[in-house]
Amino acid sequence: MSCEYGYETDCINSDYDSVRNLIETQEPIARSTFAKKIGPVQWKELQQRLGYDRDFPISRDWHVAYYRGVYQGRSAVFLRWSGIEYIYVRTR
Repeated sequence: MSCEYGYETDCINSDYDSVRNLIETQEPIARSTFAKKIGPVQWKELQQRLGYDRDFPISRDWHVAYYRGVYQGRSAVFLRWSGIEYIYVRTR
């Protein structure tokens, strides 16, 4: 199963204008929508990277927010975690 969006970068490793545009175009989406867009493999990898596990799943962290927007002219979805945006862009 291929995913609709692939990991591009995070805001720390991007440039100011690209991230500013992404934030200006952001619209909230559900966690389930974000997970579906990036696919189960990337979703699992991201949760592990951020330190979530069975004892503290991402679904219980109310500080995490999910959005869609435009990143460098491409459709994107992103997760904001601890003030950092993890950006996935449309691959198909």
